[in-house]
Amino acid sequence: MDKVAIANVFYVNVLDDTGTDDTPASIATEFTDKFIALMKANQSEQLEYECLLIRQVQPSSEPAIMFPLDDVGALPDNALPTNLTLCVNTVAEDGTRPYRGRWFISGLLETHVDDGTFTQGVQALWADFLAAIPQSFGESDELYQLHHYSPHTGGYVPITRGRLAAIPRKLRNRTPGLCSIS
Repeated sequence: MDKVAIANVFYVNVLDDTGTDDTPASIATEFTDKFIALMKANQSEQLEYECLLIRQVQPSSEPAIMFPLDDVGALPDNALPTNLTLCVNTVAEDGTRPYRGRWFISGLLETHVDDGTFTQGVQALWADFLAAIPQSFGESDELYQLHHYSPHTGGYVPITRGRLAAIPRKLRNRTPGLCSIS
């Protein structure tokens, strides 16, 4: 948004990929259809989706494959400044420190904030997105699930829920990536 790139990292576990010869392309398609569709429905059209980068990290890391996106948010209203984001806190396992994460989502509307906090309607707008986080996504034989990576435990665990922070989060010292999804 406004030439400022924001990258989020989503870890995906392959539950079943027997129905595809190209797992990264399948993940890109399914993730776009499920999660990007839910995100952009609540974002300003001032926000542009540039690409998805998908890389296998287990059993060994492979080079990233770029899947270009040419999409924008669905709402015609003014967006918050790029350094103010919606923070989605993710929780896996018992929710203790090693099992928590955050995603920062730009492009929320100025009208969604009142006196420094999100309006009551924001929770309802993002309810479908939050409900989709712990669920597997895709089709039969092409089934995936979002996971949390814990550097504390060195492992991956399924995300059990997500919740919205009550106030916009200010991003500091963020380095834009070459390609980003926000």
